Amino acid sequence: MITKPTPPVYFIRKYYTLIVISVICQLASTGCKGSSDTNLYTYVAQLSALDQTYIYDHSDDRQHAFFLEHLKNQGLSEKTSPGLYKSLQALRDHHIDLRKKGKVRSDIRIHQKTIMMGQQVESWSPVEGTGPQTPVIGKFGPVRIITSSGIDENDELYATSLLSVNSSSWYANNTLELFNGEERLGHAQVEETYFGGESLMAEASAKNTGKNNNGLQAKMTFYHLENGESLPQTGHTFTSIPFCIFRSNCPEYHSIEPKGKNDSIIICITRTGSSYDCTYFYAPKGGDSLFIPLKGKLTFGSAQILVFDGTDKVNTDSIGVEASVTVSDLEQGNGSSLSLKQDFFAHPNTRVSANGDTLKWNMDGYMGSVKTLLERQGALYRVGFVQKIKVKSTKGDLLSATITNIKPELFDHKIGKMFITYGCLAEGTMVEMADGKTKRIEDVLVGDRVLSNNEGDIHRVTATTKGREIFPMYHISTASVKELLLTKNHPVVTADGRVLLARELSTGIPLITRQGNEAIQKVELVTFEKPVWNLILEPVDTKQQPDSTNSTFFANGIKVGDHRMQSIYQKLYRSNTKNVLELLDKDWSEDYRHYLSKQ
Repeated sequence: MITKPTPPVYFIRKYYTLIVISVICQLASTGCKGSSDTNLYTYVAQLSALDQTYIYDHSDDRQHAFFLEHLKNQGLSEKTSPGLYKSLQALRDHHIDLRKKGKVRSDIRIHQKTIMMGQQVESWSPVEGTGPQTPVIGKFGPVRIITSSGIDENDELYATSLLSVNSSSWYANNTLELFNGEERLGHAQVEETYFGGESLMAEASAKNTGKNNNGLQAKMTFYHLENGESLPQTGHTFTSIPFCIFRSNCPEYHSIEPKGKNDSIIICITRTGSSYDCTYFYAPKGGDSLFIPLKGKLTFGSAQILVFDGTDKVNTDSIGVEASVTVSDLEQGNGSSLSLKQDFFAHPNTRVSANGDTLKWNMDGYMGSVKTLLERQGALYRVGFVQKIKVKSTKGDLLSATITNIKPELFDHKIGKMFITYGCLAEGTMVEMADGKTKRIEDVLVGDRVLSNNEGDIHRVTATTKGREIFPMYHISTASVKELLLTKNHPVVTADGRVLLARELSTGIPLITRQGNEAIQKVELVTFEKPVWNLILEPVDTKQQPDSTNSTFFANGIKVGDHRMQSIYQKLYRSNTKNVLELLDKDWSEDYRHYLSKQ
């Protein structure tokens, strides 16, 4: 239960969640450590510790049977989803073969490619059949976490989970359930998608009966299959749900930092301009280090936190803390987890009040190097911030508060979503300005005015982006030898009224140029080693609004879209049924049709 703090902090359930506070006044037993192997749920739950990602070993009959039962509960079968079941059988055969070869859980590895610091590198990472997994700082890979859980102001249990995988994944499934021991509370919440596995959020809720003898838990079960891979990944993670027994012990939270504007926290790196209304710029200090400012106050009601002799020196032996950032790439999928594990309470700006009921902190949380985020052009990152504080009271009760910006729709008092955003045209591309002159795109400044179309409309530059492209770029040329080098997802306006991504262009398609319409004569893929750039625009005429068609400018004389249009049309491309069916392996066609029938 969460009590209402004094104004202006109000806890009212609605969209745009962003603060979750929950208190463990007393934790019951987990209830998932049962000894009976006949219960599949109990057996699978005891395979891993709480808050640990576990990858299923399908050579184990019970783990395999559990996952099949999990799919059955979603209404899936071999008839409705032949591609899914075929992939699971292939995974089971693979695991059985590994066992026959004498492999053990700690030895099994798969050679996979990981994107790190803008370069494609080879790395050995634990995946199928390896059991528990620990995130590797500095490498982008699947994000599979329960992002928040607790009891809201209406006395309802809730939890959210986040699955973020490569956006070209054939299929991704994020299922979230609430349990009291082995009893499922409410309904399983399933989020699934084809070719769009980035930031797949599930939310579950159930009535709180107050019967927590067996332990309240949230369970996330996941499946994802990367495009081009033959084997999927399946697994789970569990977490205990904090339960507040006594309303008087529930905390009041006052948020100071991180703070956001317009419901968002924007972290800008190697950017100029104010289009995104940046909240923080990194790295403002510490070189390439990423810091998240942490400042706030918790008042624990009648409970008292253990302190030394009534002073403000905290008994750190009785206190634990963890803060983490989960970075998910909204456009490309995948992500990474960066953890802050330091003596939070030993920091000179962390204090417990003299009467022991209030905790205050003011510090910079080091979350790792921004090199894990740089050099990925066109990427829009969401940073999920979670801060968990655990203390013991003088009565021996365990008190806990979770502060997060990941929960999408719970309270109207919020920290705000965090975004890190960058920059898709080759450096050296000439942009036509409002006065008829041209500038290299890297020389275009915020506030500059560019020509938007042949009708004479003018747009103002509100921000620029810069990055590097690790994948081949598209080089197009027209009859008058106009040439343009752009990334695969950059939008181009055609003379027949369409907006196409560079990857959709082909010879013969008419483009709009400054001299009129010209057909594409050649399209080829090339490697480009220098930075790539993009613009973010807004109309100078305040009566106009930037939309999916008019946020344009001329690049090397060819009409193209800006970063805003790129985001819109990239998502449209991936959601087009025809495109999905063409991209999917034929074994998955029936699965996708069944998926569409449920929409």
